[in-house]
Parts: sequence; structure tokens; C-alpha cells
Amino acid sequence: MAGENMRAGEAIRAGLNLFLSDPWSFLLLGFAFLAHSATIVLGGPAATGAAAFIMVRMKNGGGDLGLFYRGFSLGAAPYYAGIILACLVILPSGACLAAAALARMLGGEIIGWLLALPFLLLMAVYVVAVKVLHMYLFYALAERPSDIGSAFERTRILVAGNPMEHLVLGLYLAGLNLAGLLACAAGLLFTVPLTLCTVGAAYWMASGREGMRPEEHRRGGEKDWPGDRRSQEGERSP
Repeated sequence: MAGENMRAGEAIRAGLNLFLSDPWSFLLLGFAFLAHSATIVLGGPAATGAAAFIMVRMKNGGGDLGLFYRGFSLGAAPYYAGIILACLVILPSGACLAAAALARMLGGEIIGWLLALPFLLLMAVYVVAVKVLHMYLFYALAERPSDIGSAFERTRILVAGNPMEHLVLGLYLAGLNLAGLLACAAGLLFTVPLTLCTVGAAYWMASGREGMRPEEHRRGGEKDWPGDRRSQEGERSP
């Protein structure tokens, strides 16, 4: 079954090894990703470009950061995917925050917090669930940039193949980035690229691929997009 090969512990180790294989490049990738994904509109192309860079690095050790910026020239699909995912997270989360704020205001100092807590917990559970269910969206989109429907379907199938392992991985990544955020937000410069590498390694495993070779990084190596050439040109692959 698709996705069943993913193991959270192995993905975490593989993601760390991938990051350590060329930490400066991945730190630059994380900085570029954070800078561009600060706006909802650019988040999808930034994530797609980052996924493409990581997948080429895992495939043959090649690729350079120019792949990241090619994520912005793939047509409308990455933009639409980023906006859809952002809306799935932001709108319900905003409703939970508003309900929590209202409960806090009406309930007073102690009772208000007790009334607000369920809404805050619901928001946290919902955000983690959405992130886990769409964990591989931009990696799938990097392989087939013109097919947004297929990317949503592929990530759903891969996560459903081993839901518990993906949940464990999602909780680990949520905790990792929360720690980065609490470290005066500067920690995100390290936790975000590590998260991208870990999700990339998990996608590699969930897709049934073998032979990840980040240690063979060649600065003059292959720079091809991870998907086929027809997908780059906007044609749907068979």
C-alpha cells in the first residue's frame, strides 16, 4: 500500500543527515522560504521550489538553489495550492481564536481561561491534522506542477497508507517548530529547513523510493526538475 514504508524515526534521522550533508545551502533555502512564504500568495510557489531542490538533492546529490526560484514560474497551480492550504488553516483557526477571546472576555480571569482552553486545544489539533493530511502536497506538486488535483490526491493516499507514523512525525515537527518559535523566532532559521528536509525524506520513503544520496552532493551536478519535462511545460503526464 502506498505510504506504508514511511517510518517516523527513520524519516527524522534521514532528514537530519540530509540537512547536515550541506547545512549552509539548507540554511539559505530556509531563509528564502521564510522570506517568500510570509505572504499567503507566495507560500505555495516557495514550498514547491523548496521541495524540488530537496528532491533533486535526495535523488542524485545535485541541484542548486536556483531550483527554488523555478517554483515561481510553473503557472498557477502552486499559487492556488498555497492559497487553498492557507485558507484551510487560517479561517478555522481564526474562528477558534475569536471564540477563545470571547470566552476569555465573558468569563473573567479564571473561568474565562477555562472556557477558552477547549477552543485553543481544538485549534491546535485542527492545525496539526491539516498539516499532516497535506504534508506532501508541494512535493507531489513539484513532480507534476500542472496537476493540482493529483497532488492533493497523492498526499492523501500516502498519508492514509500509514496514518499513525505520519501523526507521530507531524507532532514531532510541530514541537520542533514551536521550539524554534519560542527561541526568539530565530530558531525557525534552523527548524524550518530541517522540517523541509525531514518531510522530503518521509515523502521519499512513503513513495517507495530507495537510494537517497545526499552525501554525493556535487556543486556542478544535475539540476533537472524532479518531475518529467512535460510537467514542467504545463502538460499533464500520463
